[in-house]
This record gives sequence, structure tokens and C-alpha cells, in this order.
Amino acid sequence: MVNGKTLLHNELGGLVNTYTINNTCPPTGQTLTLMPQLPDGEEDTGQWHWNTGETTRDITVTTDRSYIYRVTYTNAHGIKSQLCFPIATKGDCTPDSLTPSITYNGTTTETDTIDVLYGKTTTLNVTPTAGWGTYKWSTGATTQSITTSAIKKDQDISVTFTNQGGAATTQVFHIHVFMAIPYYIIGETTTDGSEVVVEQGGSVTLGITTPSAVSASNVWWSDGTTGSKTLTLEDVQTGGNYTATFTLGDEEYAFTFSVLVKATATDIQPGNYIIQDIESGRLLTGHGKNQPVTFDEGDITFPTEGQTWFIDTNGTRYAFVNLPDSLGLNTAARLSSTKPFSFYLDSAVGTDRYALRTGITASSTKYWTMNDDGSMLTTNTKLTTFPFSLIPIDNSNGIKNESIHFKESNSMWFDLNGRRQEPSRLTKGLYIKKGKKLLKR
Repeated sequence: MVNGKTLLHNELGGLVNTYTINNTCPPTGQTLTLMPQLPDGEEDTGQWHWNTGETTRDITVTTDRSYIYRVTYTNAHGIKSQLCFPIATKGDCTPDSLTPSITYNGTTTETDTIDVLYGKTTTLNVTPTAGWGTYKWSTGATTQSITTSAIKKDQDISVTFTNQGGAATTQVFHIHVFMAIPYYIIGETTTDGSEVVVEQGGSVTLGITTPSAVSASNVWWSDGTTGSKTLTLEDVQTGGNYTATFTLGDEEYAFTFSVLVKATATDIQPGNYIIQDIESGRLLTGHGKNQPVTFDEGDITFPTEGQTWFIDTNGTRYAFVNLPDSLGLNTAARLSSTKPFSFYLDSAVGTDRYALRTGITASSTKYWTMNDDGSMLTTNTKLTTFPFSLIPIDNSNGIKNESIHFKESNSMWFDLNGRRQEPSRLTKGLYIKKGKKLLKR
């Protein structure tokens, strides 16, 4: 009995072959009376036993979970028979996992995050593991997928899927709006982005993809060019910044391209250097033999142990030796007892920016950059930036190249806190002598 109504069957929440709920799943906390029936003419012996422990013919239960209630009846001849009451409580089931996908500019990607151009639309979709249920979007839609209206600001759109058993799963889509998308063309290759590397004497076309409301006549460039969404630079000899500006509504938007020109040759003199990742400010740091190098926090005027490198040259190749341990950087981005001349340096004309690479042929060339976690990424096959700065240690705040090796003497030595040290007891590290910082190896 449910809500005062007697149902002539023993199952609640069962499914039929249409994959829809046959009988309404009772919600949590519903009170039900289970009433097993005997055939006509069968005398009730009163011998009832439920798997819940009750010994009465009818029992009342509360739907705090899905459960199969089973009663055993013994007739006058001692014959036992059983009857089951399968009760599926709404929501007491495994929620479906959802696979989100977004279709934008004709391409569908399994993701929940998308960057779109101002005024564009996207189609959002979720695919549940079970496949049957209901959908409720934050927009009010009840379909499996929706197509947004023209998007003009960042927004999150969510959908909740409820499966047959009443368990709900929510998926949130994150949409980020770009007012324009910068790109550049070198040769016949078009690449999205605003940082460009050009061969000296080469050419590049800079461009922005703007919302349909912005015409080319409303775009102007920092070099004085107007009326075009592209700017072509020929015979590029030095780098520079070029900004495209336009107005949409009452707002002005500017997009700046950084053009870097690869020098035809790079000449780095042997000496002691700090190697800094320009974007993060972190310093390349050694951590001992066979350990990977990482980019760690540091001060270029006061590097800690492992952040000073001696760069040696052998023609066009370079070796990087970590001080004070004199361990060499190898192509696995680890320190070893050998000091291989396995590296090449490319530089950007007119800057102190450098790119570090390995490989002899174009097919084997790998450019090194920093991962977000500070580890070294050694698999880039294309030069897209000059990420590093090589800072010589040749000023009064740094370690003098000629002071790397020294003999202990009776002269006064001090630690960096100004405390006098006995020369015979000096360990590896930085010290001060006659006002200069010296590195004890």
C-alpha cells in the first residue's frame, strides 16, 4: 500500500523494455505497507518470517534505501514458499558520469572549457554513461545539447542529468570570450599567437581576427598603418612591438605582437652566468649528481648554491657546468660528472634573450623551455620564443670569474653574515674577502 492506495503487484521502481520507470520510485522517507497475498481458499497459518525479522503477515517499512524485502510462508503441510518485494528508492543508485563536449567553428572537442571570439556561438553537449534520463540546463533547456546565443562575456553554463534511478550529476561549462584573436603568417603557415620568431631578413604578416562588428577600416596599427586587420613586415632585421587597436562599443582594445629576430650567429664568451627564465624570473638550479635540474626561486644579485653556471664553448657548441660541484649538464637535463659540449644557443637580435637547444640536424633539434612546475621541457621541435636570459656574474654584487679558484691563506675570510672564518675550516660555499664575494669549491 502506497499513500493509501493498494497496488496489485510487488515491485516499485521496476523498468520495462522502453527503458522508462514502470512504477514511480518512492522518495526517501516514504512509508509503505507490504501485504503478501495467499491463493483463494488457502488458510493463513500465521507462519510468516521476513528477512527483516518481523513475523507478521503485513509489515510497514520506510524507504530509506533500495532493498528487496523477502517473506517466507509455511503452509499447513509444512511447505515453505517465498515472495519478494523489490523496492527501488529514488536516488539510491550510482550517478552517471558525464562526458562533456563543445562544438565551436565546426570542430567538436571533448572538453568543458572553450575560448570563443566575441559574438560567436557554441554547442554544448553531455553524454551520460547510461544514456537514459532527463536534462535540465541553467538556461532552462531540457535537451541533451544546446546551442548558445551570441556570447559577449565570460560565463558558466551548467546542466544536471538525472538518471532513471533519480541520481543527479551536474556538469559545468566554462566559456571565455576573446575580443580578438591574434595570429601571424610565416610562409604558408598560419599560427595563433602574438609572440613571433622571424629569421633575420625574413618576412611575417601579423593579423587579428575580430568580431564581425569590427570592420577593417576601424583597425589601426602602432606604425601608422590603418584600415587593415593585417600588417606585413618585409626584410625584418631587428625585433620590435607592433600593436593593433580597435574600438567596439565604447571600449578600446589593443593587441600587441612581440616580434623577435633570430640572429645569424650567437657568440657567448666562456664565463660564469646565471640562467634565468624570463617569464617566471626563476633561476636554473642544479641539485647534485644524476639529479634533474629545475628552475627555482632566486636572486640574480645573490644566487644560492647550484644557481651559478660556467658556460664553456667549443666552436658553436656549449657546455654548462654547475658550480660549485663542477657537474656538467647533459641532454637528459640532469647533472653528471662529464661536461658534454652538446648544446647550442640561439639569440634574438638586439636583446639579451636566448634559446637553448640540442640536436645536430634539423630533424633532431629540440628546444628547451620551462614547464609550469619548474622542470625542464626538452621536446619542443620548433623555435617559438627565446625564453632565457644569460646574466654574466662580473659585477661587484656577483662572483668574479677569476675568483672561482683560490688557495687558502692567512687572509681574513667572512661568511655572508659578516662572521670571520678560519681559512683551514672553510667548506664549500660563498664567502667575502677584501669586499668581494668568492666561491669556495
